[in-house]
Amino acid sequence: MADYRITAAGVQRASDGAIIPENAGNRDYRAYLDWRAAGGIPDPMSEPTLAERKTEALAALAAHRYAVEIGGTAYGGIPVTTDRASQALVAAAYQMARDGYWSGGWKFADGVYRPLSSQQVMELALTVGAHVETSFFHESLIADQIRAATDEAGLEWEW
Repeated sequence: MADYRITAAGVQRASDGAIIPENAGNRDYRAYLDWRAAGGIPDPMSEPTLAERKTEALAALAAHRYAVEIGGTAYGGIPVTTDRASQALVAAAYQMARDGYWSGGWKFADGVYRPLSSQQVMELALTVGAHVETSFFHESLIADQIRAATDEAGLEWEW
């Protein structure tokens, strides 16, 4: 076995399994390049193991959940942004409305500012919160399926 092997994630050092990013500023990558210059030949990329495929599937799932989470939802048929900053703003609006300080409105994803009562802004916040929570819950169900997979077919998932 060579000192290094090529993987889908980059160069892997055999001695400790560390994945080394391809970055000339990284001393481990420079050591790899020196090893290659001295005649070293890394083991070729092999088919990923089931464990590696599970890791890849879980990463793809997390990326998909994030896209769903920040992709928006609707309140009363009106589109609402749900990016992380909007989630924080709606949580703050909820607290203001709950504590009796709300007297404004909300700018929706369609760019229109609409006046909202305290009750409506709390409903909006609960709608956004439910959207976010549901995306994480859905991810957890699929992640359990992936972790339990005993073959490649178990790694296939649909949102």
